[in-house]
Amino acid sequence: MRSLRTVASAALAVLLVSGVVGCAASKVDPKAMVDLHGGLLRPDGSAAPKIAAGLFRAPDPAELLTVGLTAGAALVSCLSKESLPICKTVQQQRTDANGGYRFRMRGSDVQGFFGEASFFSLAASLPPAGAEVAGPSVVSDFKIQRTDLSVPALTFWRPSHLAAAAGGQVTVRWDALPSPVSGYTAEFVDGDAQVWSQPAKPGDRVDARALEDTRAGFRVTASSSVDGPDTTFAITHQSQQIRTDGGVGAPLSRGAACFVQGWTGAVRLDPCPLTDGRFGASFPLQPCSDGSTPAPTGKSCPADTAVWVDLGESRPVRTIFAHGLAAAALTVDSSDDGVRWTTRKTVHALSAFEEISLPVTVNARFVRLKTTGQSAQITSLTEMSVWPTA
Repeated sequence: MRSLRTVASAALAVLLVSGVVGCAASKVDPKAMVDLHGGLLRPDGSAAPKIAAGLFRAPDPAELLTVGLTAGAALVSCLSKESLPICKTVQQQRTDANGGYRFRMRGSDVQGFFGEASFFSLAASLPPAGAEVAGPSVVSDFKIQRTDLSVPALTFWRPSHLAAAAGGQVTVRWDALPSPVSGYTAEFVDGDAQVWSQPAKPGDRVDARALEDTRAGFRVTASSSVDGPDTTFAITHQSQQIRTDGGVGAPLSRGAACFVQGWTGAVRLDPCPLTDGRFGASFPLQPCSDGSTPAPTGKSCPADTAVWVDLGESRPVRTIFAHGLAAAALTVDSSDDGVRWTTRKTVHALSAFEEISLPVTVNARFVRLKTTGQSAQITSLTEMSVWPTA
């Protein structure tokens, strides 16, 4: 069964990375008591009793600075019951016989360091049934701006015809949610690692090369929203997860050496986290200094503006898959010596998972992703896969 830690980490990551966490002033008296309540429903609309529900607060930047942790590390620490000041509103309980839950806290608990209204995630998941890898889950994100807040009833979604038929192209299918949604996302995961994700509708295809040689599980995420008192409830339904046959094999770049641009030059990453086929962690970001003196005032930092792989010898290159990417715009460059580079394509408005096909096949030993802005950086990339064909 998927843990609440996994579900909540994903939910809070979306809030923090997307910049949703705002700084609107809290309307709640810090000395008041806050009552948050609602109910969980099974896919057939019946009550969901004895289901673990968790309430998690997204820490604001000032709070993270005081404990010296990232948002993800802070959440893991809180769920491990470590004593941190920002853990005061991380709560878990099981629903009652009617599927209801109720969380109580102080008004000061729903505010950030400077009295701004905090964002919360309410997360729950069902146990897997039959051959499912994981059961469905539901998450609602919102602000608490009143002392008595009722969360809309949250219904788990378990589509009866969920499928991902493997081949050169993976065809994905599912039954649509009965309620209106803003869109669907097809997701492939390996444990807690997100292998590939893309907007999709039933019957769409996913390039199997995006899955490489993993035995990734398949699930669908649907997003919707409901207006409530003094807030909007952003609701994410995640279907059950099923097994797939996996992708079509390892890319040319599997096991290749890789480099990241550092403060003074290329930094070799050994072992390379971008070509190991694990998808679980991004490359280590480089400091904007030489370790002894800070960067000169007014000088842009070159660190993390480029990452590249060394295929060992000149190989045909046509398509690059970027997994877990965080960058605004990139060029795809190639080189035979790692010194002289030729730009092959520029890509704007990047998503976290990008399939980039070059206009023509080129032969190259080195393949690089480089930001186009002078001070823009690549702040995340979990895998960089190079393939010889379009």
